[in-house]
Amino acid sequence: MDKTFDLARAFERDTALLRLARESAILIHPTDIRAAGNEVERAVRDYFRRILPPQYHVTSGFLIDRQHRVSPQIDIIISGAFNVPSLYTTQDGTEYVPITSVYAIGEVKSTYYKSAGYFGKMTSDLERINVMDRPMIENTLVDGVVTDETTILDMVRPISSERYRNHLFSFLFCADSGDFEFQEIAPHLNGVHPSLVPSVTVLLDRGIIARMRINESGEGRYHKYPMEAPSPTFDWVFAESAGGDAKSKGGSNLAFLYGALIDHLSNSQLEPTDAHRYTSTLVNLRRSTLKWARGSPPKAPS
Repeated sequence: MDKTFDLARAFERDTALLRLARESAILIHPTDIRAAGNEVERAVRDYFRRILPPQYHVTSGFLIDRQHRVSPQIDIIISGAFNVPSLYTTQDGTEYVPITSVYAIGEVKSTYYKSAGYFGKMTSDLERINVMDRPMIENTLVDGVVTDETTILDMVRPISSERYRNHLFSFLFCADSGDFEFQEIAPHLNGVHPSLVPSVTVLLDRGIIARMRINESGEGRYHKYPMEAPSPTFDWVFAESAGGDAKSKGGSNLAFLYGALIDHLSNSQLEPTDAHRYTSTLVNLRRSTLKWARGSPPKAPS
């Protein structure tokens, strides 16, 4: 008999460990919601460090662009480990990550509270991030169709149906659904541009919120890039896990997030980050102060 790996059980175990981190944090910090949240945030960050391939760097901190504009503080930043994963780290360990090196970002909450306005905050954060200097890399071979604009580089890359190859994936992760009610946030989801809502929201013990539609075959189709899934073709949906206990529901929801994230990472291509472009404006040299070893500047070849 062939040996199999019980992947569903693995995600159920991961869910139990993340929920245990939340319960332990509440025991240690019963009156300090922020401190308890920080414990869960670290647990989720450590989880992604463990399960993602080594070519990805998982941290927290700020995104920075070439104009030195910075994002709000972000709980989880996933960047290329071999593509300037961090531009600068302060003495207290805070990392400033080049936005052109970043694949995905995430916010982590121990418990969902209506009064906290998480979706409004995410919209505000994404508004600031979307105007930062992060040039989009056009896919010149959409669905494998060759045109006059198709580049040789895209010919050797995996075929993709997306217009761009470096979308920024975002997610909101809540270890407990708390007092969440979908009808409470539906007006907000309908009132803002899809690009200002996380690609996936996971309420670990209940379900997921994502951009979906129903195909002609009756199957649901999820789109991991909300900006590419306009209304009325797509809509936001709350898909609540059906049946099973809390552990199996959590495993299902965690597996959805992991699947969406790993699919995004494996099909994204980032251009190498030019760190010099982030620092060149800081260098202040004057021609009049230059001293040449041979007495005069060399002449460029004609």
